[in-house]
Amino acid sequence: MRIVHWFRKDLRLSDNSALHHAVQDAKGDVVPLYVGEPAILTRPDMCGRRVRFVLDTLRALEKDVKSVGGKLILRHGDAAKIVAAVAREVGADAVYWNEEYEPALRARDRAVADALERQGTRCVRFHDRLLVAPGEVRTQEGNPFTVFTPFQRACLLVPQEESLPRVAKLAAARAETRPVARAEDLLPKLGLEHGTDEIPDAGEAAAKARWIRFAPRLAEYAEDRDRMDVDGTSRLSIDLKFGTISPRTLAALVFAAAKEKPAARKGAEKYVSEMRWRDFYAHVLFHFPHVEKRSFRPEYDSLRWEENPRHLEAWIEGRTGYPVVDAAMRCLRATGWMHNRARMIVASFLVKDLGLDWRQGERHFMRELLDGDLASNNGGWQWAASTGTDAAPYFRIFNPVLQGKKFDPDGAFVKKWIPELAGVPGDRIHAPWELTPIELAAARVTLGKSYPKPIVDHGEARGRTMARFAAVKG
Repeated sequence: MRIVHWFRKDLRLSDNSALHHAVQDAKGDVVPLYVGEPAILTRPDMCGRRVRFVLDTLRALEKDVKSVGGKLILRHGDAAKIVAAVAREVGADAVYWNEEYEPALRARDRAVADALERQGTRCVRFHDRLLVAPGEVRTQEGNPFTVFTPFQRACLLVPQEESLPRVAKLAAARAETRPVARAEDLLPKLGLEHGTDEIPDAGEAAAKARWIRFAPRLAEYAEDRDRMDVDGTSRLSIDLKFGTISPRTLAALVFAAAKEKPAARKGAEKYVSEMRWRDFYAHVLFHFPHVEKRSFRPEYDSLRWEENPRHLEAWIEGRTGYPVVDAAMRCLRATGWMHNRARMIVASFLVKDLGLDWRQGERHFMRELLDGDLASNNGGWQWAASTGTDAAPYFRIFNPVLQGKKFDPDGAFVKKWIPELAGVPGDRIHAPWELTPIELAAARVTLGKSYPKPIVDHGEARGRTMARFAAVKG
């Protein structure tokens, strides 16, 4: 039997459910396929950095596939046509793939399955992208969970799946393929900026290297994960996004490290808890697909947001006059990454200080983030906006000054991204407008010139937000 394995966001040979079972069922006669899809590449929220990362990952995957005797078939076009055509070309009995849970991708997969069925080719799907598949846990009433804490408790009762071994043999089928595109050629065609900023190393080996670098810091993770001035996170979100490491493998590595070093137990439990937030938001999107475009709570679709392009532009460019917000937004613009605590701060600021629609921020993040993921990004923004599941109450509004002092106490994060404030001492950097004229002069800061004055007053903005939500609640 010959099987085509359709790679999507599972770009690895290790612990890959569909690939592992294809190799077992076909005794190694597996043809690996990847399809570049115009419908995905031309989305309005596509990010040039993510395209570059995928291209680099495909080059790494090509080498890995070749090392086990295979040839990665690369095609470009509509998946429903391409997958079926490749299956015919190589004489495949079946096509195996790992499930996706986003609405558009589920519709795409149904179209591919229909095309295969019409030509008599089986399709077999597997759960792989999450620790727990959607539908596997439900409330006592049989409904999907909409609150994280009981969701997590239910997930803890599900036995952890074992990691699967790396495949040892693939087929080198005689089928037409294409070389991996060069970013400098592809991105202009897509209307995306190529960019000159560095992006992380890509591929399965790079993901493992990131874990190895992070592992010694696991013991401090529970305490350091919120500190923006500390390198306390793993940076593996990009690898979970594109599947260069599986969540099963990562959870197993985390708990193995804690077993070896008992002091890391608390950090391990917190780390896997954060992985379950990723699961939770994927489950929410799967069961309630309306959240992609609307509030989870329908009553909040009637919120009356501000219309202020000038404020939106200042937020995007890091010119709001609130240093922790501006530093985070400049970091995003320069690197395509943002610390999770910073994501919450800037999201709260956009929605509850500037009064702008959360969807404007969500779209901007997807255009910039290397790890931009529909479910996690949407869930995080709706949490910050108090319109989603398990959301912060609308009256819980982050004070950007207090958040900066707590999670960047010496101002190191702000100084890195806002060098014009480097002369301001300690945590006073988070409210430069409170400095005296003599202190500003000593720090070589001129508010309104070298660094902006605050574009809104936080206290007044808080009052407007309370009134905005109260009008809907009332």
